[in-house]
Amino acid sequence: MCFLRVFLRTFSRNREIIIGKEEEKMRSIDFVKETILDLKPVTFEALREALIPEYLSFAILQEPQVTKELLAEKANDYFEKILLKNGKDFDKQIEVYLDNIDQVVERRIAKTPRPGRKDNVPIVVPRARKFYEKAKAIEGLRVWTSEQLIDYTRIMMCLYIASINGKSKYIRDFNYGKECLDIHVIIDSLKKEQEPSTLGLTKKNKFDLKDLYCMDTCTFIMAIIILYTIVNR
Repeated sequence: MCFLRVFLRTFSRNREIIIGKEEEKMRSIDFVKETILDLKPVTFEALREALIPEYLSFAILQEPQVTKELLAEKANDYFEKILLKNGKDFDKQIEVYLDNIDQVVERRIAKTPRPGRKDNVPIVVPRARKFYEKAKAIEGLRVWTSEQLIDYTRIMMCLYIASINGKSKYIRDFNYGKECLDIHVIIDSLKKEQEPSTLGLTKKNKFDLKDLYCMDTCTFIMAIIILYTIVNR
């Protein structure tokens, strides 16, 4: 069936009712339409190069032959396979994505100073903390839109790149401009992220990308698509 027909059929579905309130869950087909299909030619070519063949592949077509529509369809198929292999629908995939990014960024953000008992000086909340809390508010939503994922990712990745480039352990201020988002540096750094092992004796990579259809790889594909959507604007 034609990809555009699939879009039309999907958009005509009834809204889901969640706890008595009508809320429309975003589907993977909505996500790729509002990100990949909305890219300018130069940005699309960069995204295509970032995804093929490391994350997505085509049996017959060469990379230059892959159009926006074909890449969007392939990405949508990927998210649907994640559901089949992991039992997580697209909403759950988003939830895992948000949590994974938060785990990487949260420990790098300066905390709000605690007031002293006799200190009348107003408390100044670090700018990085203010923006981080905005991102956390998005993470705490029940359902998400593409725009909210873009806003969340821009804040978190700008904070993350500030940490990579900064000299301090904790970020107090940062550049929120999209021009600071070096996608190659961000993705390479995420691949190198480590976390303590269960015994706390040695460190291991936080993300295991050996399995194409695991949730960690899903997080990377989602991050790459959103990052190129951000720099596209």
